[in-house]
Amino acid sequence: MPRNGVKIGVFSRIDYGSPGFRAGLIDWMADKFNEEGVNFAILGAGLVDGKRLAKELKNKLKGVRDAAERDMAEEDFYKEKVDYLADVLPKINSPDADQTWSKIYIVTSPVYDGEVGYKIAQLLAKKRNDIRHWGDGERILPTKQDKRDVCVLTPSSSGFRGDYYSTKVESAIEDYCKRTTSSLPALFVVCGYGVFI
Repeated sequence: MPRNGVKIGVFSRIDYGSPGFRAGLIDWMADKFNEEGVNFAILGAGLVDGKRLAKELKNKLKGVRDAAERDMAEEDFYKEKVDYLADVLPKINSPDADQTWSKIYIVTSPVYDGEVGYKIAQLLAKKRNDIRHWGDGERILPTKQDKRDVCVLTPSSSGFRGDYYSTKVESAIEDYCKRTTSSLPALFVVCGYGVFI
């Protein structure tokens, strides 16, 4: 969005925990965002492969009867995932004089990240001060310029409707516009699909 002096980087579906984990996308994104001097970045939907990690956690806890041992095993599971992501997610140099690093806002998706991804995003935000977990589903990110907010939409439990990927994206925006009573944001970012409009 260079028109208003704010540059926003957007990436999606790195899917940590899956066989298709996109470490290469993270490296490319870091280079590109640093080169472009983005003011902040949005990671929308697919921080992790929520279904796969939920299954991994369930298997880890299988047979552990003692409540304290279960809590410790669960804590170890989340610590391992968060520590790895804190190391692999790059720090982006900020073009703003008042801060060193650009913020990375994570908006998780109930469909892709699930409860496990939601918790990982929360813990990741506590571990690194340049990362913010902005919640699940649809979220508004304010920019430094008035009335230039960004609306991030990620698939909910029912997903987006439509036969084609572009139809799903258009439908998500249309549904949001019908539901909201607030003024519309300057930009919609629909994450989780390999399509752009």
